[in-house]
Amino acid sequence: MARTAVGYFHDRQSADRAYEDLVREGFSKDDIGILGRGAEGKSGLADDGHEGHHVTAGEGAAAGGIFGLLLGAAAMLIPGIGPIVAIGPITAALTGAVTGGVTGAVVGGIAGALIHAGVPEEDARYYEDRLKSGGYLLTVHTDDARYERARATLQRSGAELRSESGQVDEHAAVSGTREATEGRRTMELREEELRAQKQSVEAGAANVRKDVVTERESVDVPVKREEVVVERHAVDRPATGPIGTGSRDEVRVPVREEQVQVEKRPVVTEEVRVGKQVVEDTEHVSETVRREVPRVTSSGDVRRSEDTRRP
Repeated sequence: MARTAVGYFHDRQSADRAYEDLVREGFSKDDIGILGRGAEGKSGLADDGHEGHHVTAGEGAAAGGIFGLLLGAAAMLIPGIGPIVAIGPITAALTGAVTGGVTGAVVGGIAGALIHAGVPEEDARYYEDRLKSGGYLLTVHTDDARYERARATLQRSGAELRSESGQVDEHAAVSGTREATEGRRTMELREEELRAQKQSVEAGAANVRKDVVTERESVDVPVKREEVVVERHAVDRPATGPIGTGSRDEVRVPVREEQVQVEKRPVVTEEVRVGKQVVEDTEHVSETVRREVPRVTSSGDVRRSEDTRRP
C-alpha cells in the first residue's frame, strides 16, 4: 500500500541534506515532494528568518539544491499561510484544489493535500501549522516496505517528525543546541560514516584468436618388400650341352616393394568456447572519518558527573 512520509525542516541546509540523503538511499526524485514559503509580493523563495531578504532566482541557482528546483515552481496562495511553492507528488494534490488560476487560492490547503496523499488528518494539520512559521516540508511517496526507512532518513537529516502516537521527534541539526524537557540543554554530536558505492567499470578485455604453429610429427608405417632368394641344390645328371653354351645362362627376377606416400588433411580436434561469469570478491576500503566529542571546561569550584552512553 502506498504511504507518504513527511518531515518538517527549520532551515535550508537540513532540507537540502535530507533531499540528497533520500536520493542516495534509492528513493526516486519523482517520489520526493518539497514545499517552501514563497516571497510575499516578490519572486523567489521567502527567507528563513535568518537572512532577512527573499531569495532571487540568481541566488537560488547559485545555492543549488532544492532551491533551484523550487524557483522553477509556480506559486500557490494558501489562505492563512500565504504563497507556497512546491514540487513533486504533493503538487498534484495542491493544484487540484486551486481556484482562480495558477496563483489562485488553494481551497483545501496543505493539510488537505497531505490527507489526500495518505497522511493522517492530525499529522497533516500539525505539519500545516509548522509550515506557517516558515521552514520546509519534505514528503516521500513510498510503500509499506520502505516507509520506515524514509522516515529514518528524514529524521537522521534533522527533520521534525510526528510519530503515530502523536509525539514529536525533533532533531535540531543546525542550531546544535535546543531546549529539552526537564529544563536541560542538549547538544548533538555528529560523526562521519563511510558509505561505499559500487559501479561497474571495464577492467580489461580478453582476446582469443588462432595462431598456426609448425612441429615435426613421426608416424611408423609397416611396409612390405620382396627379396631375392638364391638356393643352390646338388644334382647329378648329364649336361645338355658343352660348358659355356645354353639359353638359360642368365635369370632375371623382378623385385617389388611398398613405398610410403604422406598426405596431410585438416581435421577438427578441439573447440574453444569463450564466455563470462560473475564471481564475487571482497574489497577492503578504508578512509579517514571525523566525529565530534564533547569537551567540558569549567571555572571556579564546579563538580560534575558524566554518564556516557553510545549506541
